[in-house]
Amino acid sequence: RNALSVHGVPTRPVSPEPDAVLEFLRSRDRDKRTKKIDELLADPYYVRHWARIWENLIVGRDGQRRFQAIYRTASRPWLKNVFEKNMPYDDFVRELITAKGSTADNGATVFVSKWGDTVANVTGRTASLFMGVRVQCAECHDHPFEDISQEDFWGMAAFFSQARRRPIRNDAKPPRPIAMRVYDRKRGDVFIPDTKQKVVPKFLHGTAPVADRYGNRREMLANWILSPDSRYFARALVNRMWGHFFGSAFVNPVDDFNATNLPSHPEVLALLAEDFRQNGYDLKRLIRVMVNTDVYQQASAFSRNNAEDHRHYSRSLMRPMSPEQLFYSLMRVTNYEETMEKVARKQEARMHRRMKEGGVPDNIRDNVTFIDRVLERFTTVFENDEMGEAVDFTSTITQALFLMNGNMSNDMLQGNRGVVAGFLGPVFNPFTVRDPSKTPENLYPKGGLDDKRFSRRMLLLKKAEKEFAKSRGGAATEAYHEVHEKAGRMMTTKLAKAFDLSQEKASLRNTYGQNRFGQGCLLARRLVETGVKFVEVNLGGWDNHQKIFETIGEKSGQLDSGMATLVAELQQRRMLDETLVICMGDFGRTPKINANAGRDHYPRAWSMALAGGGVKGGQVIGSTDDRGFNVSERPVKAADLMASVSHAFGINPGKKRITPAGRPITIVDKEGEVVKELFS
Repeated sequence: RNALSVHGVPTRPVSPEPDAVLEFLRSRDRDKRTKKIDELLADPYYVRHWARIWENLIVGRDGQRRFQAIYRTASRPWLKNVFEKNMPYDDFVRELITAKGSTADNGATVFVSKWGDTVANVTGRTASLFMGVRVQCAECHDHPFEDISQEDFWGMAAFFSQARRRPIRNDAKPPRPIAMRVYDRKRGDVFIPDTKQKVVPKFLHGTAPVADRYGNRREMLANWILSPDSRYFARALVNRMWGHFFGSAFVNPVDDFNATNLPSHPEVLALLAEDFRQNGYDLKRLIRVMVNTDVYQQASAFSRNNAEDHRHYSRSLMRPMSPEQLFYSLMRVTNYEETMEKVARKQEARMHRRMKEGGVPDNIRDNVTFIDRVLERFTTVFENDEMGEAVDFTSTITQALFLMNGNMSNDMLQGNRGVVAGFLGPVFNPFTVRDPSKTPENLYPKGGLDDKRFSRRMLLLKKAEKEFAKSRGGAATEAYHEVHEKAGRMMTTKLAKAFDLSQEKASLRNTYGQNRFGQGCLLARRLVETGVKFVEVNLGGWDNHQKIFETIGEKSGQLDSGMATLVAELQQRRMLDETLVICMGDFGRTPKINANAGRDHYPRAWSMALAGGGVKGGQVIGSTDDRGFNVSERPVKAADLMASVSHAFGINPGKKRITPAGRPITIVDKEGEVVKELFS
């Protein structure tokens, strides 16, 4: 546990060798545990492990996003230096918030450059990561659970209003971005969306600062967040670190301190936060304090008395490896590690030669090592939270298929991000299909893996799980077993064939639309025919804050053809009455076109369509005013919609489930009422 939590999983060794474990157990040295912890903290792999954790937090894992390779290349040497020197955490955060210049010269600039595409994004990420508070709910409206108004949000956002970023390009044709520059303008006005109300910089729950006293706005914000009197800063980091080492933080999720989500052990949190502050925000010291506690040394095996304890730390909670830990472990046990390192060394040598001869490479992705690229593809399968660390078991069928049937030793494959089922638990995690026109990877047994051999593998897995579950069973273990059972059934039943769209006529595929949404609607019909209960087809790209008229026509055409053909086919096949089709987004768009010829987020009023499933068609329920700004007749709330969906399926909307944090939650908020007109 120490090796995984403190040290990460190094390339060699993956975990403590058996002889080292036995020697540790035989030792009678009373300080053996403390010495081992100090040994792990002094090892270079500690630096790599924590630099990778913070890279994910400030940059993210997704390598496909714009400028992501630039951010990774810039952040890694800077983060390595941070953890080699054990930089005080307050200095670390100050540099991230206030950094200026080129990412090529100052790795700390990646945070504002990454998130500073809008002041709202960088404000939300700053509050979440460094204060443990989710303020972005107040971007469009007052916060539903906290005393944070929309004006409070934009007052905090005004601290970033001077900050700007721009790419630095090379002389290639066409020019390619090789770095990003972060700078501050002298002025930067912020207005509350859809109003002419100008907002001055204002501390959360506080007053407007005096500019001449503090300097520029980002420095003002950093001074306030890092103030010794701050109620946010120290406790946010202590809570995050406790969640890392113990599998459950005092407040879960770790960035959601609010009046309705109080700490489970407020005295312990306050004590650790004060100790962290009094000792110069020393990260290594904080780690020593946590892992030297008796509670950290609890066994993971449970008894009858604490089998259901997930909040009081009477035992060590099981938690999944991070994608990076699992990646390096599998490299070792498949003997793929040495091959990967040889290729990486050659690639790195070539990269350094190019940099020495011609400066920065023409293509910034040449700065990303071979192992990084393979790890990038691997994490698309196993990540559940792009920015954070998973503490709850959230395995998916995609992951199970990868582990059971993937050719890892030959190709680390591309996969699908781990979309999860939230409070419903991992048993209901969806199987995600990235491209419906292609058969999902690992779905069919590989060459040489016949039914008999596959069955033997599954029996061996069951045997191992049975032994493990004797002392460490429970909901997570049962869910892990059931997910793998589902994956196995998918490989050996007719469901696998449903993913092969080549069985459909070309004319029908054209009618649906030769795009991912259209083909996704066709796949949805085939899956429903095989008995799949729930299918979601996503059509992204509606977030048009700029130049909406250049894209809205194409998106609308894809939606119309895909959905209309799906509904028509379900009706022709006599499946519509028992299948509910819902077309909706998560919020609306402003009726007013903004200054960038786009529409912004708008939660006050928006439309959706329903068909089938007992719904009475041919009617419109509710209306807005003439300008579309507010609901004027028959308002329907989100809870009303979900209550109506539950009614259509015969589900009790008031049924309670227990969240991972131990809080009861109903399927639908209690104020939700069935929209009777839908079914009358």
